[in-house]
Amino acid sequence: MDYDIAIVGGGPAGLACALYAIRKNMRTVVFEGRAWGGAINNTPSIQNYLGFESIQGVELGQAMRKHVESYGEAQLLDEQVSSIAKKADGFTLTTADGKQRQAKTIVLATGSAYRNLGVPGEKEFAGKGVSYCVTCDAPLFKGKTVAVIGGGNTALTSAITLAEVASKVYLINRGPEFTGEAELIEKVKAKGVTCLFNKNTLKIEGGKFVKNVTLQDSKTNEEETLQVQGVFINVGVVPVNTLATAIGVELMPNGFVKTRLKQETNVPGVFAAGDCTGKWLQVVEAVAEGALAANSAFEFVKNAKAVVDYKH
Repeated sequence: MDYDIAIVGGGPAGLACALYAIRKNMRTVVFEGRAWGGAINNTPSIQNYLGFESIQGVELGQAMRKHVESYGEAQLLDEQVSSIAKKADGFTLTTADGKQRQAKTIVLATGSAYRNLGVPGEKEFAGKGVSYCVTCDAPLFKGKTVAVIGGGNTALTSAITLAEVASKVYLINRGPEFTGEAELIEKVKAKGVTCLFNKNTLKIEGGKFVKNVTLQDSKTNEEETLQVQGVFINVGVVPVNTLATAIGVELMPNGFVKTRLKQETNVPGVFAAGDCTGKWLQVVEAVAEGALAANSAFEFVKNAKAVVDYKH
């Protein structure tokens, strides 16, 4: 058997899991086929992670990986896991390039993906004015008029960031009030962002690039068209659950992985942590779940009579 624990995903949950697994002398591998740090790379400023008054998401993700690497005992692989198969004594993980590794336990830390708005023009103008990531694309809209769609923390943060570079920012919320943190709402107001409530987005139009977005008032049904050069869609996330589904892991009705008290899934030896569980999409939650999943995987291996020593 190659590893005691194979962690699929290199965001806060996966890296925290790796750190705790290493400290228990577990043979550890982490797979990350997208970007180390996960979703926090898309956050310009994190101000609610204990110990950091303010830190860029990318910087925090890099620090987490560096911490894990400092032990020098885990393999961190830039590889995408394409399938997982159950064996009598563990699991076989196959990557996109056909390589296979064996592990006694699996921790799914596959995270989440941006939720699509699902309106005409969204797909057609993706990368042509439609964006989901303010950290990635805000500099492209310097001096332009943009719209942010959403009412949670991500949308509020996007509006605050864009207000620093754009000439005008609309924040479009389908509900009567924002659902994000009060501190972020106050910052949005202080930045002079134009907030529109009870507005449903009907369509996004343009030529080679976005030119306007059409809204409908949910109370009066009146429509209006805003002239914008960019539309940032921040309406939540959906779980990355393909691997979980393929090995028979039970999902909740909303598609997130269903876990028990100690991050166990219904499949023995398979645990889950972070955004893919959908409990609370915060870094502190992901890190806690990752650490707990590592301990649960350790107990699972230990109970299977594996020789594992705790590292103090």
